[in-house]
Amino acid sequence: MTDYDLISRCALRDTTALEQLYDRHGSRAFGHAINRGCSHPQAEDVVERVFMTIWRRARHFTPARVATDSWFLPLVQIECERILRQPSPIALDPPDDPHQATGD
Repeated sequence: MTDYDLISRCALRDTTALEQLYDRHGSRAFGHAINRGCSHPQAEDVVERVFMTIWRRARHFTPARVATDSWFLPLVQIECERILRQPSPIALDPPDDPHQATGD
């Protein structure tokens, strides 16, 4: 079954088709996200977002858009850029002495 066949089935809300797409492309999408500078947790978020985009927008894909083996890499790139532009949360180190936190 081709990627376009699976995406067409996703448009009909076939979760098995989405699972098959994930099995086929998930690892490569994750690796591409890592290569684009994402951390492991960020790459996991990218992969999730990419496959949710495919699920939500499946009816908008055309055979020409899915003609090459790397059709999903631009989706990964867009999500990587989106995630990497987000400000990082600031991690605060807890005080060594618990009394310092309260001023006791």
